[in-house]
Amino acid sequence: ADLFIQHNKARHDKHMQPTKDAGSDINFVELKTRSNQYGYLLKVAANCNRETAVLYRDNESAIPLIDSLDRNGINFRIKSVDMAFFTNRVVTDVTNIMKFALDPYNTELFMRIYFKCQTFLKKAQAERMCRISEQQEIPVLDAAEFVDSINGMVKGKCRALATHLRGMLKENPSKAIFRIETPLGYGEYLERNNIDDNKLFILRMLSFNESSIGSFLNRLNYLQNMLKAMKPDYSSNFILSTIHSSKGLEYDRVFLMDVCDGVFPGNMIRSGSSSTPQERKEFEEERRLFYVGMTRAKNDLSIFTFKSEDSCFVKEMRTPVRKKSSTAETVKPQAVAKPLKSLRDKPFDGMMNSPVTVSDFDLIIGERVIQNVNGSGTVSDVIYDDDGNIKKFSVIYDSGEEKQYHFPAAFAGGMRLESGEEVPIQQKKRPSASLKPSVIHEKKPEKKKRPAGKDTYASWADKYPNHVVIKKEGAFWTTRGESAEVLSRVLGYKLGGKPGNYVTGSPAIEPIVHGLSSHEINYIVIEGGEIVDQEDFE
Repeated sequence: ADLFIQHNKARHDKHMQPTKDAGSDINFVELKTRSNQYGYLLKVAANCNRETAVLYRDNESAIPLIDSLDRNGINFRIKSVDMAFFTNRVVTDVTNIMKFALDPYNTELFMRIYFKCQTFLKKAQAERMCRISEQQEIPVLDAAEFVDSINGMVKGKCRALATHLRGMLKENPSKAIFRIETPLGYGEYLERNNIDDNKLFILRMLSFNESSIGSFLNRLNYLQNMLKAMKPDYSSNFILSTIHSSKGLEYDRVFLMDVCDGVFPGNMIRSGSSSTPQERKEFEEERRLFYVGMTRAKNDLSIFTFKSEDSCFVKEMRTPVRKKSSTAETVKPQAVAKPLKSLRDKPFDGMMNSPVTVSDFDLIIGERVIQNVNGSGTVSDVIYDDDGNIKKFSVIYDSGEEKQYHFPAAFAGGMRLESGEEVPIQQKKRPSASLKPSVIHEKKPEKKKRPAGKDTYASWADKYPNHVVIKKEGAFWTTRGESAEVLSRVLGYKLGGKPGNYVTGSPAIEPIVHGLSSHEINYIVIEGGEIVDQEDFE
């Protein structure tokens, strides 16, 4: 469990230590498909002579198992019952389509489903069909033939839908669900609207024991009413529970269900920087939930894996974690205390002291920060480099706006923790390019001609009239003196130049360039005493 949770970088560097000696190894139960876990657990429940808990992320995962246990007369205890599955929009859509197949004259059902089954009907046309159906007492889909505004292609779609619905009456409900998802286009409707299709899987599992869509609909109603009226059977050793409901509890033996990508975790993050801070935050929350599930077992933990499904969580459990490098032991306390102030007071000597993150400091997701321009906000994401040091972080401000910053540049630029805790910055001396003072203070070299149409640094100053703009090529412009003061705090060196004037070719350019390099920044834009824009090196 400790090995697994170490993959979460957005947490304190801490380790979980067991309070008793190691017992049995984790048992990975490899099955062919996800549907096979229900039969496996049914056998476990039938011969359960010790405390056994089946844990899952969402209540719906247990519904097919509950159905099997009830059909076989096996007692079980369920810790919490959530009826949301039966009223979910996907379940409602599927059952409405089945009900319309049984009652093709039902105009109310038709108006709920026609746009989800690739009929390409306009609302006005669907309403006209309903009126004709009621007037002539004919099936709603047949009424399409009498609406002049419906073209031949759409009428063909209506005929095909009617044919599929009639076919559903003659087949078992599992085939009917396949018809709804694929030929009728409901699966595409879910995909277009970014709706999770896991409910279809649960419905298919429930449909295998029924012979018609009528009996299937009756079974859904029965399960809903049974769960609503169910009371805990404390005499049963076989316990069903969500992981959330099991927090703070322990069981002799634990099975974790549905551990596969797209179910648990529900949403996979995209690789690299393409995932948003919110997506990464949600993914890490699922990792923490999985950790809770793992640590509910006193003696035996079994996790289902499936040949037909991938699981990033199972993969991580088998992958060693690259440990953060720790340089805190080599940092002297006096080197950490207020490094920027002492650096600004020193004259430039050809060496650049660049701020580097102290490795033992960790910025925690959920921590509150204050920034002079945007106000108060909450840290929503923290990004680490390969050595485990903080590289960037994101803040969601109370206004709802989310911004990403470099660390520790943002704190050197005026941001602070709401708690008042000081953010340490280690100063590490590094040589700059070999520069002779005589060369630095020489008169400016003759300017080279620029290619036609290429932006000049002056155009940057025009674009940002109230900013200071720094480019890595070695020049900066400022139109506000206080902005230069902020840059001094970021770089650890006091800038030259007169407030209110464009400044270029300053002796401070070299340390600026090295300072930007140490922060992996391409350019910085400062306004009102705060960094408002910055870009990484390519």
